[in-house]
Amino acid sequence: MGSYRLALDGNPPLLFTENETNTQALWGLENTRPYVKDSFHQRIVKGREQAVNPEQTGTKACAWYQLDLAAGQTTILRLRLTRMTDLSRLVPYVEADFEGLFAEGLAELRQAGWSGELRMLCAGCSSGEEPYTLNIYARQAGLVGGRWAIDAFDIDVDRLKMAREAIYGVGSLRSTTEAQRAQYFSGFAADRWQLRRANREGVGFAYGNILDLDSFRKPQLYDAIFCRNVLIYFSEAAFQHAVANFARALRQGGLLFLGHSESLIGRSDRFETVRLERCIAYRKLRE
Repeated sequence: MGSYRLALDGNPPLLFTENETNTQALWGLENTRPYVKDSFHQRIVKGREQAVNPEQTGTKACAWYQLDLAAGQTTILRLRLTRMTDLSRLVPYVEADFEGLFAEGLAELRQAGWSGELRMLCAGCSSGEEPYTLNIYARQAGLVGGRWAIDAFDIDVDRLKMAREAIYGVGSLRSTTEAQRAQYFSGFAADRWQLRRANREGVGFAYGNILDLDSFRKPQLYDAIFCRNVLIYFSEAAFQHAVANFARALRQGGLLFLGHSESLIGRSDRFETVRLERCIAYRKLRE
C-alpha cells in the first residue's frame, strides 16, 4: 500500500491501538496484545487512558473530536488522506506529466497564444515535491529566455513549512543515489539534506484552499495547473467546484493536469482532452 498521510482540521488528540479482537472480553481468553480493536470505546466512553497505546503507534487510529452542538446544529470536519511522495521525485526520472508539458504542451500553449513567461500552479502541493520537481524540469527544458514562475499552495500549514525549508531525511530520499543527492542537495545535518537554492528559486509557496477562488487570484492567469491525486477525495459537488476554479484561473487554451483517477471526460464542458506524449491533459475551452 505504501505510506499515507492524514491531514485533519484542528489539532485533535490521536488515539492508537491494534486491529485485534478483544478475546478476553468475548471468550475469556488472554489477549495476545495489550491494545485491541475496542480500545477507542474504552478510552472515550469509559475514560480508560491505558486502553490506548501511549507510544501512538498501531494498526488502527482515530482523531478524537469533542464538540458542543446545539439541537439541530451541524458542523463539518475535513480530513484528507494522501499518499506520501518519495523525494526521489526531486531528481530527473520519467515523470509523464512534466515530460508531456515540456515536450508537446508548450507547442499547444503557443498555438493558444502563449508567449513570454510560463506561469504554472501546483494546487495542493503538500511538502513541495511536485513544484520542486517541476522546477527542475523547467530548468532543464531550455525555455527561451529562461522565464517561468511556479506558484504552489496547500491547506496544511505544517506541510507548507516543510516545503519552504526543503529539508528531507533518509526515508524521503531512500530511492536516490549518492550522486543524485550530491547534485541536487546539500548536507544539512546528520542524515538530512536540503534541496540546493538553485533548485528552489522560482517556486513560491502560500496557504490556499482549492475550493476558495481567492487562493487562485493573481494578476495574470496560469498557463498550466497541476492538481494530482487530490480530487479523488472530493464529493462530486466539491469536484465540480474545484474544476470551475481551475477554469477561472487558467488562460484560454491553458492546460490542467490531474491524477489518473480524476478524469474530466464526461464531467466538464469547460475542458477538452489532449494527449501529450504519454499523458493526458485537459485544455481550457473558450468561455
